[in-house]
Amino acid sequence: MKNLNQLLTKIIFILVIIAGVKFFYDYKASSKQQRGSKDLYSHLGGDFILHSHDKKDKKGEKGKFTLKDLKGKPSILYFGFTSCPDICPIALSRLNRAIDKIDPKLHNQIHKVFISVDYKRDTPERVDEYAKHFGNFIGLTGNKEEIEAMTKAYAVHFEFVELKDSAMKYTVDHTSRFYLLDRQGKIVNSFSDLDEARGFKENLQETLKESL
Repeated sequence: MKNLNQLLTKIIFILVIIAGVKFFYDYKASSKQQRGSKDLYSHLGGDFILHSHDKKDKKGEKGKFTLKDLKGKPSILYFGFTSCPDICPIALSRLNRAIDKIDPKLHNQIHKVFISVDYKRDTPERVDEYAKHFGNFIGLTGNKEEIEAMTKAYAVHFEFVELKDSAMKYTVDHTSRFYLLDRQGKIVNSFSDLDEARGFKENLQETLKESL
């Protein structure tokens, strides 16, 4: 009986050692994967100059909005335009629902930013009104040079497409992705708003946890 107890003790000890070693290597692999994901975006992003209807300068005029204004909280950026008939409203609504399922308190712990690439039609006032329709989003836009500079830095494609026989005259094809920035304003992840099949909500939840 004594020998049996000693044998069981040794087996349990060996199993604990094996479990510990597995946990250690799994943790190292996970950390390496996370660093690799961040390295993937190390050449993207950076400072920008856009305009917000809510932000005023010392003269009371609409002030410039830069990356500095986002620092201190994680941020989620989405590029689109206010006349977008389906993709943009669906994406912003899905983002809200995904955050609700994680923790509704996160809405106030992160910056949710909608950036219009339609510099021809969307004014700061129009973008602000559109963004606030989806909750506490920050609405931003800029002139041609400012939008082109930011979209280039963030690898966002957009293109004006003529609509013949339409009162709108044109629409805008654009990249449909969310960009997650950490508290310092660096991109740590990005994901498609249409990536439900590959775990959009789970991906968002994990990335937000890492950033927070």
